[in-house]
Amino acid sequence: MALCGAGRRFLSGLRVGGASGRGDVFASRVKSSLAANCTVPATRLMSHASSETPDYDIVVVGAGLVGAAFTCALKLSPLTSGLKVALLDRVPLSPPLEPRPEGYVPDARVATIAPASESFLRSFGGWSDEVHDRSAPFETMQVWDSTGLGHVRYDAADANTDFLGRVTENAVLQASMHQIIKAMPNVDFLCGSVRSLDLGKDGGIFGGLATLKLIDGTTAKARLVVGSD
Repeated sequence: MALCGAGRRFLSGLRVGGASGRGDVFASRVKSSLAANCTVPATRLMSHASSETPDYDIVVVGAGLVGAAFTCALKLSPLTSGLKVALLDRVPLSPPLEPRPEGYVPDARVATIAPASESFLRSFGGWSDEVHDRSAPFETMQVWDSTGLGHVRYDAADANTDFLGRVTENAVLQASMHQIIKAMPNVDFLCGSVRSLDLGKDGGIFGGLATLKLIDGTTAKARLVVGSD
């Protein structure tokens, strides 16, 4: 997943927990990881022992909500906005959102977005007015054990707030971010599936490049690989 010590710390900070609070954790850790690992110029951050020339500084595998948000977030910092990035997914990026036709039935696959995550998404334009209009607030949440009787319940009233977050269709939020990615000049989109990932002789510990091989025979060398598939 990572090609160097800094990369490992970077990715470990992106791991999130269960359903409750997941959005808050994701938003805060993406931003803190960017800050913690990008306090030196990008040329120093990405400069290691390898003499090979990479195709990309970062390859993000998976263009779903996490991969798309991560890619968009790279433009938030001047220390990462100039990096050459590839976003890889087995399906093409989503087309622009179309107006909802009469009788439209929302997709059942949805995401619950906490206020902190909404703020994070707004910071780079991912949470657009259109996404907001196609979302709905929720006031309570209950999580239970499918094999037992235990459960935990959250209520906005307990936090002295009007709602805990908003629910929106995955496809709607994803399409919004995909339009941003299409307009990013330093991001290439690769449509394909990974056949193999070779971290090199040193496993990336001393700055060796990773080599991604796709099913169609395409190869790409990168200093950092982010798995978000």
